[in-house]
Amino acid sequence: MSSVLYRRDGQLARITLNRPAAMNALTAEMGERLREAWREAERDPGVAAVVVAGAGERAFCAGVDLGELERDPAEQRDLTGFGAAKTGLAKPLVAAVHGHALGAGCKLAMCADAIVASPDARFGYPEARVGLLGDADFVHRPLRQLPRREALARLLGGPPLGADRALQLGLVTEVVEPDELVAAADRWASWFAAA
Repeated sequence: MSSVLYRRDGQLARITLNRPAAMNALTAEMGERLREAWREAERDPGVAAVVVAGAGERAFCAGVDLGELERDPAEQRDLTGFGAAKTGLAKPLVAAVHGHALGAGCKLAMCADAIVASPDARFGYPEARVGLLGDADFVHRPLRQLPRREALARLLGGPPLGADRALQLGLVTEVVEPDELVAAADRWASWFAAA
């Protein structure tokens, strides 16, 4: 089964990170599949908005697969540096976040025009604790989207932000119960598509 699923649903494109046993941690292969999905959504004139989500119950995306980085450290910049801006996606993007959104997974969520989160969502950048940082956008994105002290606390390995705190800080657009997450993300995507 593919590590990234792509499905067209009316005017919405659905992209799902699909490594639930690994908390959807990114590999080089996933990075390439994700870029292909962005390109497919961008080229399709029938797609007006995109929803990205993570499979399974534990995580949206737990960041870069550290085991893969141990095998090939050159993959670090590529995996931590991807995102909507890097792949040319100009259509509205909504992230449906549950569980962990860490590191590159947090950056992916921050690339979205709206983040809908379940109460168990956690946003953070634990890379500093293992000596990893991505490209300049990896650092600048939280500094642009969060108050400076909150951003620095995350970038320096502080504890992840919970969904309610992320909502208070304006990082998250809406917090909904887990069984409402997909419907709420679809609603935001449909609003953007109709604009």
